[in-house]
Amino acid sequence: MSLSAHLSKCTGDTYYLDTAVLTANCIKNYMVDSELDVVKDCTVDAWNGKVAESGNPSVFLTGVFLEGLSILASASGDEAWRQLSLKIANASMKMAKWHRNGWILSPTAGYSGSADAVTNSKGILIRGLRHVWNQDPHDSASRTSIQRYINVQYNALLDYARIGNYYSNEWTKPTIEPSTVGQMAALDVVSAAIEVNQ
Repeated sequence: MSLSAHLSKCTGDTYYLDTAVLTANCIKNYMVDSELDVVKDCTVDAWNGKVAESGNPSVFLTGVFLEGLSILASASGDEAWRQLSLKIANASMKMAKWHRNGWILSPTAGYSGSADAVTNSKGILIRGLRHVWNQDPHDSASRTSIQRYINVQYNALLDYARIGNYYSNEWTKPTIEPSTVGQMAALDVVSAAIEVNQ
């Protein structure tokens, strides 16, 4: 969806915009939890046209969808996509099971993946929120909420995850073990914090 929306903006070709809209509608209709307003894990059976939901809200998929929605809203000029991105961004920042210790992002509840996958998903969500913040100059309340949320994550990163010039997977308590994936997730947080605080 993100790639198609980007290509639409770059080329002006409506084929790419149509593809992005179809993808966004599919995700909105089949993967967004109607009560929680975040994207759920699911399995798509393309041969039979069925979607099997796991029911677990996905930090990773929500972040990817937020990024795509914000680019689609910009490419299409459709206010509905912008409003949906704001709604999902707001819900993701309030998702209690994804946070600990003062709303520090720690999405391990209901997740059976590796610690590296969890850490990667944190960076992806921050990147998605940064795109929403960047694409939405109109709504100062939403921009302020996203800025504050990113600042909480940035401060947690500095207070708990930083080990010299390295970062760990854990953002909610002091740690002594840096990781490559921790470094990658930290990059999203640091770059987002720089951008939203300029």
